[in-house]
Amino acid sequence: NAYQSAQNILIEDNVVLIEGRLSIREEDQSVTILANKILPFANAPLGTFSKGASVPFATLENKIERKTLEITITNLTEEQKNQLRGALKFFTGDRNNTPVQIKNGQSTMPAGGIFLNGNTLEQLEEIVGKENCTIRDVF
Repeated sequence: NAYQSAQNILIEDNVVLIEGRLSIREEDQSVTILANKILPFANAPLGTFSKGASVPFATLENKIERKTLEITITNLTEEQKNQLRGALKFFTGDRNNTPVQIKNGQSTMPAGGIFLNGNTLEQLEEIVGKENCTIRDVF
């Protein structure tokens, strides 16, 4: 359940905070994290964590926010959709920091993550139109 509710923040190189327990098996030297809750670490206050300190999730949940890029493709041409696919592949890399959602009509589907900055957003807006790119806060 924790994995399913946090799948949009479980992106390569994204730092997360996990509440749960660690399972260590000495016979095969395997380590497993049994997660109860997974949160983005992005906006956790500095100095909150120190060695051996424990911070309840309730205090962090209200302070952590994340951005999501929503791209509406409902009225795009096939050429624009193909250009968008290429751009999303190009901007996907080792610094994925923003989840992307594609909205088509009433349906919204996750589409991985990209490294989003002003230049990236400008290029995506050139392809699909500024009105079809929306950055949303996700808590």
